[in-house]
Amino acid sequence: MKYKLSKAIFILLLIMSSMMVEGATREESIINFIDEMRVEKSGYTNQIGDEVNLKSTVNAMYAKSILKSEINNSLDLLYYFQSLQDETGGFAGDSDSPVDLESTIDAVYGLVFLDVNQSQFSNWKIYQYLNASSLNLLLTTLNATISINELTLSNLELWYDYLACSGILGVVPTFPIFELIDEIKKLQYANGSYFSLDHALLSVNILNILGEKPVDSDLAKKYILSHRTSDGAFSDKQNGSSSMEYTRKSLNALRSFMNLNTLDDKSSISRFIFNQQSSRSGLSEVNQIDVTIKSTLDGLLILSYLNELDELRSPDVVQEVGFITFSWISIITPIFLSVLWRLKNAR
Repeated sequence: MKYKLSKAIFILLLIMSSMMVEGATREESIINFIDEMRVEKSGYTNQIGDEVNLKSTVNAMYAKSILKSEINNSLDLLYYFQSLQDETGGFAGDSDSPVDLESTIDAVYGLVFLDVNQSQFSNWKIYQYLNASSLNLLLTTLNATISINELTLSNLELWYDYLACSGILGVVPTFPIFELIDEIKKLQYANGSYFSLDHALLSVNILNILGEKPVDSDLAKKYILSHRTSDGAFSDKQNGSSSMEYTRKSLNALRSFMNLNTLDDKSSISRFIFNQQSSRSGLSEVNQIDVTIKSTLDGLLILSYLNELDELRSPDVVQEVGFITFSWISIITPIFLSVLWRLKNAR
């Protein structure tokens, strides 16, 4: 009876050992999470239980492109995109919403991930919608009061994406660029600061796309860096709590001022990101339980800015919660099994 029990335990441990050694890396876990958010013959959701929407679909495609992971059933995604476009050329954010500029810009990014090139974009008739919408946006921006309110901040976000989108389409925006540049530069105060970090980041990024710099680049850089937290990440407020989203936004803006490899204690940011990954899954925002496509993309972009993506592909992955190093398993398990086998044979 004892012999049969020992033999059963030995076989069970052998099976468990083989399963452990073949465990997933961080990268594989993230890819599996993204794939689980895919809805058949449609797009992606942001998290478990959500509805499919365009932004989450584009974010998921972006994340997979960073990881060089193939997007399966791309034809279904093209059909999904087509279902969200109307006769104006614009796109809706989901099947129950009207078309809008933000969703149309999202669609352009998504179509790029589906390998739609500049010549093919003309068949989608997107630019006619973008051009008409941008003229209205310009008037709203120039007429806005720069005491800055949320509407103006929303406009800045749209301007940033619209200008980047125009570059993808290979067209030159048909509005007075220099007027927009003047308004954007006015967002920096005389002491180099801004109304908020959001205004600083967006203005820096917009000016960068247009080949311009803030009035005082050094002070703009110092203002952004003043939002760094004790763990190396960034917050939306000085002395505030760390945030995945604002770490990603801040690093993206700082890239126009400096080589991020020279950033003080760069490795602390990578550790911050890895701590946000859940076991066998994607990433969540700080102090949030839910793993989302959005936060996963934020983390991947941060690692790409820092040239740290290779850390995801290491075979001996270590995670704060739930993961075990496969290198230790591969060492300990054979030794344990060998001892067990000798004890059994000694009987």
